[in-house]
Amino acid sequence: PFLGICFGAQLATVAFAREVMGWKGANSTEIDASTPWPVVDLLPEQKAIKEVGGTMRLGGHEVILLEGKLRTAYGRDRIVERFRHRYHIIREYAERMEGAGYRVTAVDPSGEIINAFEVEGHPYFVGVQFHPEFKSRPGRPSPTYVSFMEVVKGI
Repeated sequence: PFLGICFGAQLATVAFAREVMGWKGANSTEIDASTPWPVVDLLPEQKAIKEVGGTMRLGGHEVILLEGKLRTAYGRDRIVERFRHRYHIIREYAERMEGAGYRVTAVDPSGEIINAFEVEGHPYFVGVQFHPEFKSRPGRPSPTYVSFMEVVKGI
């Protein structure tokens, strides 16, 4: 089982693009600004910012859960999770990868920002842009972690 959080989700997307799609050199522009396949790039509102202190997409934001493991885990289609990022998975590339098993499973209310994905046909391969650890508490772990651990426990 795999659970990628924030940068982990972004790097899993890069790996999928390279290994499954065959997009040699796919990367995040945070790592390689001249990548031929920029599957992860700055959020649109971040592109004009030159002084980056305190400018991330931070705090609680609404997440729309589409059909998938996270929607099952949370038992609803709208949640609020906490974020801390400047870069995101680019929808155009995610849509191109969908035919190969990459499936977007959560977005922001505009539908433009990808907040989670999973890989079809895998027992548990989930990437989330949000930080479920920020809302987990002793005795009340995030449903993201609970669903992941249930799969791990069953192996």
